[in-house]
Amino acid sequence: MIKALISDSNDSSHANVKCLEGPVFKNGLIVYPLPVDNDIFQRKILPFFNESFGTNMAINGAITGLAAVRIHDGADTSLWTASALVGTWDFASSTQAQVGSQSVDATLTVNNDEALFTSPSNLDMNLTNNVTLGIYITSWPTQGTKEVRVRFRASGVDIGNELDVSTYIDNTLFNVWQTVIIPKNDFGLGIQIVNEFVVKTIDIGGQQAPNYFLDEIQVSTSTIGQGPALFRVKPESGEWLYVSRITISMAGPLADSANDNIRLSYDTLLNVSELPVGLTIRTTSSEGVFVFVATRLIDLLKIPGSTMINQGTDGTNTFFVIEVARNLPILLQANKDHCLDIQINDDMSALSHFNIFVEAKSVMVT
Repeated sequence: MIKALISDSNDSSHANVKCLEGPVFKNGLIVYPLPVDNDIFQRKILPFFNESFGTNMAINGAITGLAAVRIHDGADTSLWTASALVGTWDFASSTQAQVGSQSVDATLTVNNDEALFTSPSNLDMNLTNNVTLGIYITSWPTQGTKEVRVRFRASGVDIGNELDVSTYIDNTLFNVWQTVIIPKNDFGLGIQIVNEFVVKTIDIGGQQAPNYFLDEIQVSTSTIGQGPALFRVKPESGEWLYVSRITISMAGPLADSANDNIRLSYDTLLNVSELPVGLTIRTTSSEGVFVFVATRLIDLLKIPGSTMINQGTDGTNTFFVIEVARNLPILLQANKDHCLDIQINDDMSALSHFNIFVEAKSVMVT
Protein backbone atom coordinates (compact mmCIF):
# COMPACT_ATOMS: atom_id res chain seq x y z
CA MET A 1 0.00 0.00 0.00
CA ILE A 2 1.19 3.51 -0.87
CA LYS A 3 -0.08 6.27 1.38
CA ALA A 4 0.16 9.86 0.12
CA LEU A 5 -0.31 12.90 2.32
CA ILE A 6 -1.42 16.10 0.53
CA SER A 7 -0.73 19.12 2.75
CA ASP A 8 -0.58 22.88 2.44
CA SER A 9 2.91 24.33 2.95
CA ASN A 10 1.51 27.50 4.52
CA ASP A 11 -0.80 26.25 7.27
CA SER A 12 -0.14 22.48 7.27
CA SER A 13 -3.78 21.67 6.43
CA HIS A 14 -4.11 18.37 4.62
CA ALA A 15 -6.54 16.36 2.53
CA ASN A 16 -8.57 13.57 4.11
CA VAL A 17 -10.34 10.52 2.71
CA LYS A 18 -14.07 10.77 3.32
CA CYS A 19 -16.35 7.70 3.55
CA LEU A 20 -19.96 8.10 2.42
CA GLU A 21 -22.69 5.52 2.80
CA GLY A 22 -24.56 4.13 -0.18
CA PRO A 23 -23.93 1.85 -3.17
CA VAL A 24 -22.61 4.57 -5.49
CA PHE A 25 -20.02 6.03 -3.11
CA LYS A 26 -16.42 4.86 -2.82
CA ASN A 27 -13.53 6.07 -0.72
CA GLY A 28 -11.49 8.84 -2.33
CA LEU A 29 -10.43 12.46 -2.26
CA ILE A 30 -13.06 15.16 -2.49
CA VAL A 31 -11.75 17.88 -4.80
CA TYR A 32 -13.29 21.34 -4.83
CA PRO A 33 -12.58 23.46 -7.93
CA LEU A 34 -11.76 27.10 -7.25
CA PRO A 35 -13.84 29.68 -9.14
CA VAL A 36 -12.00 31.39 -11.98
CA ASP A 37 -11.96 34.69 -10.06
CA ASN A 38 -8.63 34.47 -8.30
CA ASP A 39 -5.47 36.42 -8.91
CA ILE A 40 -4.02 34.22 -11.67
CA PHE A 41 -6.87 35.03 -14.07
CA GLN A 42 -7.32 38.18 -16.12
CA ARG A 43 -10.77 39.30 -17.24
CA LYS A 44 -11.04 39.99 -20.97
CA ILE A 45 -13.69 41.35 -23.34
CA LEU A 46 -12.89 40.10 -26.83
CA PRO A 47 -14.64 40.68 -30.18
CA PHE A 48 -15.21 38.23 -32.97
CA PHE A 49 -12.63 39.69 -35.36
CA ASN A 50 -11.87 39.54 -39.07
CA GLU A 51 -8.64 40.94 -40.48
CA SER A 52 -10.43 42.78 -43.31
CA PHE A 53 -13.58 43.98 -41.54
CA GLY A 54 -12.51 44.25 -37.91
CA THR A 55 -15.51 43.78 -35.61
CA ASN A 56 -18.12 44.96 -38.16
CA MET A 57 -20.23 41.94 -39.12
CA ALA A 58 -22.85 43.99 -41.01
CA ILE A 59 -21.23 43.05 -44.33
CA ASN A 60 -22.18 41.33 -47.56
CA GLY A 61 -20.84 37.80 -47.20
CA ALA A 62 -22.97 36.28 -49.97
CA ILE A 63 -21.46 34.54 -52.95
CA THR A 64 -22.77 36.60 -55.88
CA GLY A 65 -21.88 36.73 -59.54
CA LEU A 66 -20.36 33.28 -59.11
CA ALA A 67 -18.19 31.73 -61.77
CA ALA A 68 -17.73 28.09 -60.92
CA VAL A 69 -16.46 24.74 -62.03
CA ARG A 70 -19.51 22.56 -61.53
CA ILE A 71 -18.81 19.02 -60.37
CA HIS A 72 -22.22 17.34 -60.09
CA ASP A 73 -25.89 18.28 -59.85
CA GLY A 74 -27.60 14.90 -59.70
CA ALA A 75 -27.25 14.36 -63.47
CA ASP A 76 -29.50 17.32 -64.33
CA THR A 77 -26.51 18.39 -66.44
CA SER A 78 -23.62 16.43 -67.93
CA LEU A 79 -20.73 17.38 -65.64
CA TRP A 80 -17.94 15.35 -63.97
CA THR A 81 -18.32 11.57 -64.35
CA ALA A 82 -19.78 9.96 -61.23
CA SER A 83 -18.98 6.41 -60.10
CA ALA A 84 -19.23 4.34 -56.93
CA LEU A 85 -15.82 3.35 -55.59
CA VAL A 86 -17.52 1.45 -52.74
CA GLY A 87 -21.17 1.02 -51.82
CA THR A 88 -24.56 1.86 -53.29
CA TRP A 89 -25.05 5.40 -54.63
CA ASP A 90 -27.78 6.79 -56.88
CA PHE A 91 -26.31 9.65 -58.91
CA ALA A 92 -29.59 10.60 -60.59
CA SER A 93 -32.18 10.33 -57.82
CA SER A 94 -35.45 12.23 -58.28
CA THR A 95 -36.42 11.88 -54.58
CA GLN A 96 -34.94 15.25 -53.59
CA ALA A 97 -33.34 18.16 -55.45
CA GLN A 98 -31.96 21.52 -54.36
CA VAL A 99 -31.96 22.80 -57.96
CA GLY A 100 -33.47 21.05 -60.95
CA SER A 101 -35.09 17.66 -60.43
CA GLN A 102 -32.27 15.27 -59.41
CA SER A 103 -29.57 14.81 -56.77
CA VAL A 104 -27.09 12.26 -55.43
CA ASP A 105 -28.81 9.78 -53.10
CA ALA A 106 -26.48 8.45 -50.37
CA THR A 107 -29.18 7.01 -48.09
CA LEU A 108 -28.04 3.41 -48.72
CA THR A 109 -24.37 4.03 -48.00
CA VAL A 110 -22.57 2.57 -44.97
CA ASN A 111 -19.18 2.97 -43.33
CA ASN A 112 -16.32 3.77 -45.74
CA ASP A 113 -18.54 3.81 -48.84
CA GLU A 114 -17.09 6.26 -51.37
CA ALA A 115 -18.35 8.10 -54.45
CA LEU A 116 -15.90 9.40 -57.06
CA PHE A 117 -16.44 12.38 -59.38
CA THR A 118 -13.88 12.59 -62.21
CA SER A 119 -13.22 15.72 -64.26
CA PRO A 120 -12.53 15.56 -68.00
CA SER A 121 -9.70 18.08 -67.46
CA ASN A 122 -7.35 19.29 -64.73
CA LEU A 123 -8.37 22.01 -62.25
CA ASP A 124 -5.77 24.42 -60.84
CA MET A 125 -6.83 25.02 -57.23
CA ASN A 126 -4.79 28.23 -57.17
CA LEU A 127 -7.61 29.80 -59.21
CA THR A 128 -10.39 28.79 -56.80
CA ASN A 129 -12.00 30.27 -53.66
CA ASN A 130 -14.52 27.92 -52.05
CA VAL A 131 -16.15 24.54 -52.44
CA THR A 132 -19.94 24.67 -52.16
CA LEU A 133 -22.55 21.91 -52.14
CA GLY A 134 -26.09 21.32 -51.02
CA ILE A 135 -26.90 18.62 -48.45
CA TYR A 136 -30.31 17.29 -47.43
CA ILE A 137 -30.20 15.19 -44.26
CA THR A 138 -33.00 12.74 -43.46
CA SER A 139 -31.31 11.23 -40.39
CA TRP A 140 -28.03 11.63 -38.50
CA PRO A 141 -27.75 9.38 -35.42
CA THR A 142 -25.90 10.73 -32.41
CA GLN A 143 -24.23 7.51 -31.25
CA GLY A 144 -20.71 6.74 -32.39
CA THR A 145 -18.89 8.66 -35.12
CA LYS A 146 -21.08 9.79 -38.04
CA GLU A 147 -19.49 11.90 -40.77
CA VAL A 148 -19.63 12.82 -44.44
CA ARG A 149 -16.09 13.45 -45.61
CA VAL A 150 -14.87 15.10 -48.81
CA ARG A 151 -11.43 15.34 -50.40
CA PHE A 152 -9.70 16.02 -53.71
CA ARG A 153 -7.47 13.67 -55.70
CA ALA A 154 -5.16 13.88 -58.69
CA SER A 155 -5.46 10.72 -60.82
CA GLY A 156 -6.03 8.51 -57.78
CA VAL A 157 -3.60 10.25 -55.40
CA ASP A 158 -5.10 12.13 -52.42
CA ILE A 159 -4.31 15.85 -52.42
CA GLY A 160 -4.69 18.06 -49.33
CA ASN A 161 -6.95 17.43 -46.35
CA GLU A 162 -10.02 15.25 -46.01
CA LEU A 163 -12.76 17.33 -44.33
CA ASP A 164 -15.93 16.46 -42.45
CA VAL A 165 -18.93 18.28 -43.94
CA SER A 166 -20.75 18.17 -40.59
CA THR A 167 -18.30 20.75 -39.17
CA TYR A 168 -19.76 23.30 -41.62
CA ILE A 169 -23.51 22.66 -41.19
CA ASP A 170 -26.10 21.89 -38.55
CA ASN A 171 -26.40 18.10 -38.73
CA THR A 172 -29.45 18.16 -36.46
CA LEU A 173 -31.49 20.02 -39.09
CA PHE A 174 -33.44 17.41 -41.06
CA ASN A 175 -35.49 17.46 -44.27
CA VAL A 176 -34.32 20.85 -45.53
CA TRP A 177 -31.55 21.76 -47.94
CA GLN A 178 -28.49 23.38 -46.39
CA THR A 179 -25.72 25.03 -48.40
CA VAL A 180 -22.23 24.00 -47.34
CA ILE A 181 -19.45 26.54 -47.96
CA ILE A 182 -15.93 25.24 -47.39
CA PRO A 183 -13.01 27.67 -47.88
CA LYS A 184 -10.36 26.26 -50.18
CA ASN A 185 -7.70 26.89 -47.54
CA ASP A 186 -9.37 24.35 -45.25
CA PHE A 187 -8.45 21.68 -47.78
CA GLY A 188 -4.81 22.78 -47.47
CA LEU A 189 -4.66 23.39 -51.22
CA GLY A 190 -2.69 26.06 -53.02
CA ILE A 191 -1.33 25.62 -56.53
CA GLN A 192 -2.08 21.90 -56.70
CA ILE A 193 -3.71 20.41 -59.78
CA VAL A 194 -6.69 18.13 -59.10
CA ASN A 195 -9.11 16.19 -61.30
CA GLU A 196 -11.15 14.08 -58.85
CA PHE A 197 -13.52 14.73 -55.93
CA VAL A 198 -14.43 12.02 -53.40
CA VAL A 199 -17.36 11.82 -50.97
CA LYS A 200 -17.15 9.28 -48.13
CA THR A 201 -19.68 8.09 -45.55
CA ILE A 202 -18.38 7.33 -42.05
CA ASP A 203 -20.41 5.19 -39.64
CA ILE A 204 -18.51 3.95 -36.57
CA GLY A 205 -20.39 2.81 -33.48
CA GLY A 206 -24.07 2.33 -32.74
CA GLN A 207 -27.11 3.03 -34.92
CA GLN A 208 -27.18 3.52 -38.67
CA ALA A 209 -25.07 5.65 -40.99
CA PRO A 210 -26.07 9.24 -41.83
CA ASN A 211 -28.77 9.38 -44.51
CA TYR A 212 -28.37 12.27 -46.92
CA PHE A 213 -28.62 13.65 -50.46
CA LEU A 214 -26.11 15.92 -52.24
CA ASP A 215 -26.66 18.47 -55.00
CA GLU A 216 -24.99 21.42 -56.72
CA ILE A 217 -21.42 20.36 -55.92
CA GLN A 218 -19.07 22.98 -57.34
CA VAL A 219 -15.82 24.89 -56.91
CA SER A 220 -16.04 28.68 -57.20
CA THR A 221 -13.37 30.26 -59.35
CA SER A 222 -14.35 33.91 -58.86
CA THR A 223 -16.84 35.91 -56.85
CA ILE A 224 -18.21 39.40 -57.45
CA GLY A 225 -18.09 40.96 -53.99
CA GLN A 226 -16.28 39.74 -50.90
CA GLY A 227 -17.95 36.38 -50.35
CA PRO A 228 -18.03 34.53 -47.01
CA ALA A 229 -16.06 36.12 -44.17
CA LEU A 230 -14.82 34.38 -41.03
CA PHE A 231 -14.84 36.17 -37.65
CA ARG A 232 -12.88 34.50 -34.86
CA VAL A 233 -12.04 34.54 -31.16
CA LYS A 234 -8.83 32.68 -30.45
CA PRO A 235 -6.48 32.51 -27.43
CA GLU A 236 -3.00 33.94 -27.76
CA SER A 237 0.05 31.68 -27.77
CA GLY A 238 0.35 29.98 -24.36
CA GLU A 239 -3.08 31.19 -23.24
CA TRP A 240 -6.20 29.42 -22.00
CA LEU A 241 -9.48 31.30 -22.28
CA TYR A 242 -12.54 30.43 -20.19
CA VAL A 243 -15.45 31.98 -22.12
CA SER A 244 -18.45 32.53 -19.86
CA ARG A 245 -20.59 34.98 -21.82
CA ILE A 246 -21.32 35.87 -25.46
CA THR A 247 -23.14 39.09 -26.36
CA ILE A 248 -24.81 39.57 -29.75
CA SER A 249 -26.02 43.06 -30.75
CA MET A 250 -27.84 44.09 -33.93
CA ALA A 251 -29.45 47.33 -35.11
CA GLY A 252 -31.20 48.23 -38.33
CA PRO A 253 -33.69 50.59 -39.98
CA LEU A 254 -36.84 48.80 -38.90
CA ALA A 255 -39.81 51.15 -38.52
CA ASP A 256 -42.33 50.42 -35.80
CA SER A 257 -45.73 51.76 -34.80
CA ALA A 258 -46.47 55.33 -33.81
CA ASN A 259 -46.39 54.23 -30.19
CA ASP A 260 -42.82 52.98 -30.64
CA ASN A 261 -43.79 49.49 -29.58
CA ILE A 262 -41.10 46.90 -30.22
CA ARG A 263 -42.36 44.02 -32.30
CA LEU A 264 -39.63 41.69 -33.50
CA SER A 265 -40.42 38.96 -36.03
CA TYR A 266 -39.12 35.52 -35.13
CA ASP A 267 -38.27 34.63 -38.74
CA THR A 268 -36.07 37.62 -39.66
CA LEU A 269 -33.06 39.45 -38.27
CA LEU A 270 -34.56 42.92 -37.91
CA ASN A 271 -34.79 44.31 -41.48
CA VAL A 272 -32.94 41.34 -42.99
CA SER A 273 -35.15 38.51 -44.24
CA GLU A 274 -34.50 34.88 -43.30
CA LEU A 275 -30.96 34.09 -44.44
CA PRO A 276 -30.59 31.71 -47.41
CA VAL A 277 -27.42 30.08 -46.00
CA GLY A 278 -27.20 31.33 -42.42
CA LEU A 279 -24.59 32.33 -39.88
CA THR A 280 -22.31 29.35 -39.31
CA ILE A 281 -21.38 29.27 -35.62
CA ARG A 282 -18.58 26.82 -34.80
CA THR A 283 -17.04 26.05 -31.41
CA THR A 284 -13.77 24.11 -31.34
CA SER A 285 -12.97 23.64 -27.65
CA SER A 286 -12.14 21.13 -24.94
CA GLU A 287 -15.72 19.86 -25.36
CA GLY A 288 -15.12 18.99 -29.03
CA VAL A 289 -16.50 20.58 -32.20
CA PHE A 290 -20.00 22.05 -32.13
CA VAL A 291 -21.67 23.62 -35.19
CA PHE A 292 -24.88 25.65 -35.24
CA VAL A 293 -26.51 27.51 -38.13
CA ALA A 294 -28.73 30.54 -37.50
CA THR A 295 -30.96 31.95 -40.25
CA ARG A 296 -33.57 33.74 -38.07
CA LEU A 297 -33.89 35.52 -34.75
CA ILE A 298 -35.52 32.48 -33.17
CA ASP A 299 -32.41 30.43 -33.99
CA LEU A 300 -30.24 32.75 -31.89
CA LEU A 301 -32.73 32.59 -29.03
CA LYS A 302 -32.75 28.78 -28.95
CA ILE A 303 -29.02 28.58 -28.22
CA PRO A 304 -28.79 27.15 -24.68
CA GLY A 305 -28.35 29.96 -22.16
CA SER A 306 -29.53 32.74 -24.51
CA THR A 307 -31.69 35.62 -23.29
CA MET A 308 -32.91 38.83 -24.93
CA ILE A 309 -31.47 41.29 -22.40
CA ASN A 310 -32.24 44.57 -24.16
CA GLN A 311 -34.19 45.99 -27.08
CA GLY A 312 -35.28 49.42 -28.19
CA THR A 313 -36.59 51.57 -31.01
CA ASP A 314 -36.89 55.24 -31.94
CA GLY A 315 -39.75 54.49 -34.29
CA THR A 316 -37.41 54.30 -37.28
CA ASN A 317 -34.52 52.15 -36.11
CA THR A 318 -34.63 49.09 -33.85
CA PHE A 319 -31.95 47.22 -31.91
CA PHE A 320 -31.70 44.14 -29.73
CA VAL A 321 -29.04 42.54 -27.55
CA ILE A 322 -28.90 38.80 -26.85
CA GLU A 323 -26.70 37.35 -24.13
CA VAL A 324 -25.58 33.73 -24.08
CA ALA A 325 -24.49 32.83 -20.54
CA ARG A 326 -22.57 29.67 -19.74
CA ASN A 327 -22.73 28.02 -16.32
CA LEU A 328 -19.67 26.00 -17.33
CA PRO A 329 -17.25 28.19 -19.33
CA ILE A 330 -16.07 27.15 -22.78
CA LEU A 331 -12.36 26.34 -22.48
CA LEU A 332 -10.22 27.44 -25.42
CA GLN A 333 -6.62 26.19 -25.29
CA ALA A 334 -4.07 27.80 -27.58
CA ASN A 335 -1.87 24.71 -27.72
CA LYS A 336 -4.81 22.72 -29.18
CA ASP A 337 -5.82 25.37 -31.77
CA HIS A 338 -9.18 25.95 -30.08
CA CYS A 339 -11.30 28.87 -31.29
CA LEU A 340 -14.81 30.27 -31.70
CA ASP A 341 -15.82 31.02 -35.30
CA ILE A 342 -18.73 32.79 -36.94
CA GLN A 343 -18.86 32.78 -40.73
CA ILE A 344 -21.00 35.37 -42.53
CA ASN A 345 -22.39 33.65 -45.64
CA ASP A 346 -25.17 36.08 -46.57
CA ASP A 347 -25.77 39.77 -47.23
CA MET A 348 -26.00 41.42 -43.79
CA SER A 349 -25.09 44.91 -45.07
CA ALA A 350 -28.65 46.25 -44.63
CA LEU A 351 -28.03 46.24 -40.87
CA SER A 352 -26.70 49.43 -39.30
CA HIS A 353 -24.81 47.52 -36.63
CA PHE A 354 -23.86 43.90 -35.99
CA ASN A 355 -21.09 42.58 -33.78
CA ILE A 356 -20.49 39.89 -31.19
CA PHE A 357 -18.25 40.02 -28.13
CA VAL A 358 -17.26 37.43 -25.52
CA GLU A 359 -16.40 37.78 -21.84
CA ALA A 360 -13.64 35.45 -20.72
CA LYS A 361 -11.07 34.76 -18.03
CA SER A 362 -7.53 34.37 -19.30
CA VAL A 363 -4.59 32.49 -17.84
CA MET A 364 -1.12 31.97 -19.32
CA VAL A 365 -0.01 28.36 -19.00
CA THR A 366 3.43 28.59 -20.58
